[in-house]
Amino acid sequence: MKKILVPSDLSKISENALKVAVQIAKKSGGQIDLVNFHEHPFGKTFSAFGEMKKPVSDEEQIYTLQLVRKNYADLNALAENSGDGVEIKTEVYDESFEDGVEEFIKEHNIDLVVMGTTGEENAKEFFTGNHAQQVIELAPCPVLTVRENDVIGNFSKIVLGVEFKKDDEDNFVRAISYINDFSSGLASEVHLVHVTDDNNKGEVENKLEKFAKDHSLLNYKIAVVNNGDEQKGLLNYGHQINAGAVAVLTHADGGFFRVFQTNMSEEMNKHADMPVLTINLHKI
Repeated sequence: MKKILVPSDLSKISENALKVAVQIAKKSGGQIDLVNFHEHPFGKTFSAFGEMKKPVSDEEQIYTLQLVRKNYADLNALAENSGDGVEIKTEVYDESFEDGVEEFIKEHNIDLVVMGTTGEENAKEFFTGNHAQQVIELAPCPVLTVRENDVIGNFSKIVLGVEFKKDDEDNFVRAISYINDFSSGLASEVHLVHVTDDNNKGEVENKLEKFAKDHSLLNYKIAVVNNGDEQKGLLNYGHQINAGAVAVLTHADGGFFRVFQTNMSEEMNKHADMPVLTINLHKI
């Protein structure tokens, strides 16, 4: 996880995400792109010092120029105050958030997105997803979401929740490769966990062991948690071992269809009280 993107709207929530990203980058030797997504007419040549090829003409452009410059200054101040020895590059990216994040990830070969989330949705977002869920649905890399009051562990342990379901588009090999990169960079122990309310612990343990071996999972332990609520089971287990994050694998779908299905990763990102690492099996 050498290249980390932190999308920032300069809110307290995104500032918390930056703190977590710095913690990860310090351990893994990574660098951070701290990016504010804001459409402006000044193009890619616009720099932090306000240089551009075309002169500013009307009142609206002058206002936008002042706003973009302020965002640059705020990003730079945030990077300076939060860096703690980590390299942080700042940018006001000339694109809307919805279109810009996926584009930036691909342009800069991002390994991990760390972003803040409230977990809330308004009426419009009920169909499109909040910003965090939008990124999860589009990102070809893992996404770590951080809520304002999350309990932040030290990442020496992470919980990977798995189900024994898949479809032909699921890329488990690539997903576990990302988990291995994340855990090895942070020297983390992976707890491979399945939550069930059935009394078949031995059978489930065998399935977990086979899953780990088949996909070359590194430095792991196996646990079967008895709970009728998968979300609560994973989070309770995570708190018991003081995990730094809980990881889930998803095949999140966007648009109208997702309203009519239960999406475990989406519910985790809305309600979890610790960072959630999500990997979209259909996008990686």
